[in-house]
Amino acid sequence: MQQIRMPESFDSKFRFILVAAARAKQLLNGAPSKLEPAQSRGHKPHTIAIKEVAQELIEFEILEDDEEAAVEEAVVEEAAEEAAEESGEKE
Repeated sequence: MQQIRMPESFDSKFRFILVAAARAKQLLNGAPSKLEPAQSRGHKPHTIAIKEVAQELIEFEILEDDEEAAVEEAVVEEAAEEAAEESGEKE
């Protein structure tokens, strides 16, 4: 495998990997690749995600701690509501 250079828009390798992992999850859930078909054919979603992020085809936003906490809280509340609805339907 060829060496991939991290774009300068990333402040750390860790953030690069986090963005690529999130993109790979999207690809696994059926999102279309942003690469040309010849570049993605025969590759696993994780490899495609790394290539997409390295080519800066994926946009990302760094959330501040307060914004991140608010997003996490909303996700937890939504999951709790869904769980409550499902348990109510099963009874």
